[in-house]
Amino acid sequence: MPIFQSSGLSPCYDLLIVKLSSLGDVVHALGAVSIVKRKLDVKVAWLVNEAYLPLFEGVSFVDELVTPRDARRLFRRFELAIDLQGLVRSALWSFFLAKHRWGFSLSALREPLAGLLYTERFSPIKAHVVEMQRELICACLGIEDDGIYDFGIRVFEHEREKVKRFLPEEFVLVVPSAGWRTKELSVEWCLDFLGQWLRITDVPVLFMPGMGDKRRLFCLGEWLLPELSLRDAMAVISLSRAVVAPDTGFLHIADALGVPCLGLYCASLGERNGPFLSKSFVTCNCPSYGCWRKKCPSLCTSSIPVEEVVNFLLGLLEGSSGVYRSKEAVQAHRERG
Repeated sequence: MPIFQSSGLSPCYDLLIVKLSSLGDVVHALGAVSIVKRKLDVKVAWLVNEAYLPLFEGVSFVDELVTPRDARRLFRRFELAIDLQGLVRSALWSFFLAKHRWGFSLSALREPLAGLLYTERFSPIKAHVVEMQRELICACLGIEDDGIYDFGIRVFEHEREKVKRFLPEEFVLVVPSAGWRTKELSVEWCLDFLGQWLRITDVPVLFMPGMGDKRRLFCLGEWLLPELSLRDAMAVISLSRAVVAPDTGFLHIADALGVPCLGLYCASLGERNGPFLSKSFVTCNCPSYGCWRKKCPSLCTSSIPVEEVVNFLLGLLEGSSGVYRSKEAVQAHRERG
């Protein structure tokens, strides 16, 4: 039952969204949560790890950000918490902070023990995580889904001007880094992509490392960007012609900003966790696709053929002026693939 009916709460109360990490998961959750302020007069607070606070600059539908450090002083501060994380850790925070707690059903949770701490549980029907989270929110609040997914992410002009000084006028951005070893793109894969791409187009490729990953990628040389803050990385993404990345936060930021993007999926499922708006992704041919392993002896995401990614990216940018050397070169490359 919706929380209004089950508890008799007024529609004016503090709602806590619990989604602490990771970057891509928080981006996905933004798209799901954006409906709340369109439908209800509530104050929306969000429990999130401190590292992701800059993501929320300019997000209009979140009123208050709470970090775990702040939360220790807020015992049962909130009437209602919706746990979109679904882990024991996030469920414990929900239990500590809110009187009423909604989350996913035991069968839908990565850590089923988390469900024992909720006062209400919901079984999602949809396949994509953004839609699953939207279903949970609508069921909890007793509202009807309007089908509008505004992720709320903004990049400001002064941020773009700041990064333009070290960027070419146009470029394709590749993000080799990821939180899991199985999602990373190898240096060899990146060099192969660089060579194939530059043989058929004048548009340069830049590689943007995640924090702490620059040493692994150093041999990409002049094509490798420095490690950037989150806001600077968002500005670079917003200026790119297209973004190619594994299942990582920067991919989903590109998608939320409306930048053409292509996700590369192996350990996680593109159908469930892929770019929500563009729905553009390619997958590996591995028999254990979607295994959710963080470590694996196989090539994983780097096993996705470079030719396939190049062809897909060319199709993604079809019709853009000044991208290719010639149509003949593009056609020849596709025939070779």
